[in-house]
Amino acid sequence: MRSKILLVDDEEDICILLTGILEREGFHTSYALNLKDAKGKLERPQQYAAVFIDLNLPDGIGSQLIPVIKKANSNTKVIIISAYDRGLAKATGEGADYAIKKPFSRNIVLSALAELQIG
Repeated sequence: MRSKILLVDDEEDICILLTGILEREGFHTSYALNLKDAKGKLERPQQYAAVFIDLNLPDGIGSQLIPVIKKANSNTKVIIISAYDRGLAKATGEGADYAIKKPFSRNIVLSALAELQIG
């Protein structure tokens, strides 16, 4: 099995869609629907190669996770997903490694992973 990837999005359908795309490519995935659950998963002793984060979550802004992720493992890649261009630009300025605009396709997700050399 390939690398572990965490998905953080309050829309469970998006998490399920990404899980399907990533697991077909051999990645192991888990997901959280809010910041609190995501922080709990990030505190566990497992290494994520990447974390996909939606910006708008019910308990805060997804980019708040960037320093938590980078502190846990500076090699973990952060991929922000959002429907809003301005939020994507801001998040990359806050340390996100890649930004994907919603709606997205399978090819866009796989291109992001390839560009970030996540395998």
